[in-house]
Amino acid sequence: MPEKKKPQQRHGFRTNEYVVYPAHGVGRIVRIEEQEIAGAKLELFVINFEKDKMTLRVPTAKLASVGMRKLSEEKTVKKAGNSGRIYLPPDWVGKRVKIIRVD
Repeated sequence: MPEKKKPQQRHGFRTNEYVVYPAHGVGRIVRIEEQEIAGAKLELFVINFEKDKMTLRVPTAKLASVGMRKLSEEKTVKKAGNSGRIYLPPDWVGKRVKIIRVD
């Protein structure tokens, strides 16, 4: 029986890509897998957060509701031209946020 190829990309996200998960910060998608939970098959992103030594499984169907997004590209950040000011979404204020300076 031929081995089933694992998916490499779903909903514009791919394995080994860094993403922002608002509740936990920046993590890396290590794989995309299917699991059967309560009799239903779910497709999940498996995200590793190295700093917190945590792995999170996020259903691919829940991306919008959890707010998961790609990191902004360097050229997008530079184009914003905000003179070094950083504006956080209101729901991020008071939370631990890693800020990376792009020169």
